[in-house]
Amino acid sequence: MQIPHASVTTRIFQTIGGAFGSSVLATVIASRMSAHNTPIANAYQSAFWWSIGLAVVAIIPTLMLAKPKKIEV
Repeated sequence: MQIPHASVTTRIFQTIGGAFGSSVLATVIASRMSAHNTPIANAYQSAFWWSIGLAVVAIIPTLMLAKPKKIEV
C-alpha cells in the first residue's frame, strides 16, 4: 500500500515549503526595512504581496495536477 508513504512525503514537503516560505518573507521584510529605509508597516505590506504572488505560482501546478480522469464505460 502506498498511502502511508505518500502521507510521509506530503508532510516532508509541507515542512520544507513552510520553512522556505517563511525565510523568503523574512528576507523581503529585512531587505525592505534596511535598503529602502521604509517603516515596518510598509515592509510587511510588501511581504504580504510577495506571499500572494508565491501562492498564485503554487496554484498553477496544482491546477494541472487536478485534472479529472476520464471514465470509460
